[in-house]
Amino acid sequence: MARRRTTPNRSAETQTNRAPASSSESELDEYIKLGEEQEEEEDLFEDIADDEEEEDDSAPLPRIERDLELEAEIEQEKYVPVEKVIEDVAEVSQVLDPVRMYLR
Repeated sequence: MARRRTTPNRSAETQTNRAPASSSESELDEYIKLGEEQEEEEDLFEDIADDEEEEDDSAPLPRIERDLELEAEIEQEKYVPVEKVIEDVAEVSQVLDPVRMYLR
C-alpha cells in the first residue's frame, strides 16, 4: 500500500507569514492598499528660506581675551584636597555647581 505524501496547507502557510488583518478590513482591502502608492507628506518647512543659516555660518567667531589670572587660579585649585573643599562649604546641601550658584 503506497502512502500519499501530505503537503502542508498553503493557505495556512501564507496566513502565518502575513501580518494579521485588522477587524475592519478584509483581506482583499489589504491587497488593494498594498498596490496603491503612498501619498507623500507635504513639506511644512518648504517656504522657509535657508539663506539665513548660511549667513550665520560664515560670520566670524567673536574673539574673547584669555583671563590668565583665572587660569592660574583654576590650576592651583586643581591640587586642593577634596577634604579642604568640603570644609569650605557652609551647608551640606549647598550646591557647588558654578552655573547654579550664578542663577540663584
